[in-house]
Amino acid sequence: MGNTDQRMKSFFLIFIFCLLVFQPDFILAQASAPAGQESLTLWIIAPEICRTCKIQPVVNSLKALFAKVVIQSLKPDDPLAQELIKKHKITMLPAYIFSKSLAKEANFSQFQNALIPAQDSYYVNPSMTGVSYFLGREVIPGKLDLLIFITRAETLPLVKMVEGIIPQKRHNRSFILNLIGQIEENQEAKSGLGKHELQEGELYACMENLYPEKFWDYLLCRLADSDNLFWEDCLTDKSIKKEKVVQCARTDQGKKLYAKRIQLSQELQIQYGPLFVLDNVEIFGVTPQSTLQDIMSAINP
Repeated sequence: MGNTDQRMKSFFLIFIFCLLVFQPDFILAQASAPAGQESLTLWIIAPEICRTCKIQPVVNSLKALFAKVVIQSLKPDDPLAQELIKKHKITMLPAYIFSKSLAKEANFSQFQNALIPAQDSYYVNPSMTGVSYFLGREVIPGKLDLLIFITRAETLPLVKMVEGIIPQKRHNRSFILNLIGQIEENQEAKSGLGKHELQEGELYACMENLYPEKFWDYLLCRLADSDNLFWEDCLTDKSIKKEKVVQCARTDQGKKLYAKRIQLSQELQIQYGPLFVLDNVEIFGVTPQSTLQDIMSAINP
């Protein structure tokens, strides 16, 4: 029973933490630190500008769970931040790291499953707190990427919503539509959704390359009926040559074009979607319930 009780306490504490992060209106009384107890430091590493970083709910949660936490905010290029980033092998922000005195807290044993220790500090598992900013990537202001699967039903309404963001959908080069896939060690392309998604991706990449003024209409058509094997039904413009597209998709040209379209997902190791990437460094997801207002709020909070 002892181990079971311990696991239940640990589960409950982590549950409360998640509840506070994702439901910040939930209130938990904060305990007071015993007199003379060593202060507990929480270092928060975050970029100066991060529209998608939801830091305050996490801070509120940690303050509620641990007594009198002293918060120290760091920028990624601060010497201490650099030391912590290297020590914990951090690749995404924001990052929340406790000082070693966390081990003296009454709740430590129940919460340690959510921690990644390294020498004299504890990194809160990013799967618990959420991360949205990639370290080590060039910031490209105004760049907006969308990563999608073509054969997913939820992709069509999202792509239609994107038209409300892009004033000139065919010519605005700040917006880039990307596909989700990976290049394996043998240099073969692979999609997490299988061969159908891979073939659709190669056809799309060829259409975009060969007919840049017409590929968007083709994409919307295929998204509406990707299960239809007769993809050529979407070639409504007579100027589009089916044979030319097929030749591209069946040769190395199609493979190279597809590889270019999945390059971002390969770089960021993304295997699910849909996802947006802002300024080449910030990422946020959307759901079938997301609205255009939700997307615009994330882009311009």
